[in-house]
Amino acid sequence: MTAWLTAWLPQSAAGAVHFCGALAALVLGPWILFARKGDRQPRLYGYTYVAIMAAVNVTALGMYDITGRPNLFHFFAGLSLGTIVPGVWCAIRARRTARRHLIVAHYYFMTWAYFGLLAAFLSQVGTRLGPLPSGLPPFAAVGIGTLFALFVANLWIQHRATEIMRRCG
Repeated sequence: MTAWLTAWLPQSAAGAVHFCGALAALVLGPWILFARKGDRQPRLYGYTYVAIMAAVNVTALGMYDITGRPNLFHFFAGLSLGTIVPGVWCAIRARRTARRHLIVAHYYFMTWAYFGLLAAFLSQVGTRLGPLPSGLPPFAAVGIGTLFALFVANLWIQHRATEIMRRCG
């Protein structure tokens, strides 16, 4: 039991920031996704989410405890930053220039950033579970589960994007 618990707890300050930040972003993300857009409070929570995700991704890029070298988690941390940075840029530009198409782009970037975080969470859980009863290696199960989750996310994002495009004209 102790070894199992130790595998889940952060082993460094960076790991603690990463773990706590990721949990906070996982909780904050759905609230932002479903909140009324354009109001001051959701915007404040959005900036908070971005700051948390920046910390989560920067700490992820410095952790090598699973393989001892860069791995797919590092690639996906970079990819996450690659969705958050343009997502914020689109929101700021949309407010300054009133270009409504940037709101839709902001929606896509930030929603994919959240679903990427969710996929990373599922991947971390899967890699730490150990041997699975199905006989599948954990990484295979993680890959299959992540692909399925991203397929469902894509359907959901496309459905919601239609509503946002209708609102933005």
